[in-house]
Amino acid sequence: DEIVERLKEIVGPRFVSTNPIDKINYQHSLAYGAFKTLPDVIVRVESDNNGRHPLAKILSFANEHKIPIVAKGGVGMGISSPLKGGILLDMLGMDKVLEVNPTLQYVIAEGGASVYSIHHALRQHGLMLPNYGTYGPAVVIGAMVNKGGIGYGMTRYGWIADMVLGLEVVLANGETVRLGALANQGTTF
Repeated sequence: DEIVERLKEIVGPRFVSTNPIDKINYQHSLAYGAFKTLPDVIVRVESDNNGRHPLAKILSFANEHKIPIVAKGGVGMGISSPLKGGILLDMLGMDKVLEVNPTLQYVIAEGGASVYSIHHALRQHGLMLPNYGTYGPAVVIGAMVNKGGIGYGMTRYGWIADMVLGLEVVLANGETVRLGALANQGTTF
């Protein structure tokens, strides 16, 4: 109860659930049945329009109290059920396309942004990803980068991960690190 209350303080009571029906619903994925364990609590993370979010606070708290976390980004082939209780972290609220720079030809998006929404944002500036494939609105960029996604028949420019210039990563202890071009402070990108 104390842990659930602290999580509600971090993200707000509307974004925390211990409801058994919610736990069962969140267990479903294309790999349903692989693991039958339910989370102890579901925490939904949402960012504002500037990309600010409480993810680092959640991870720091869970790390401090040795609470296992399983992140759920979408309904796909990944297993998003815990091995034993803990927190199921719903990342679908981190879905913003934060910036499109047509001059330098880059886009900054959160991991939960759908590839479809990224393409839509790019098209507003006459741009597109060079390996635009057959993505539906449910495929998220974080999974495409992490799992080595590529559009069907679109190998000329490589995998989606080959086009990543930088990443901002929140580590398990809550520390945020920037990698690649994003690590260069004081640059225009």
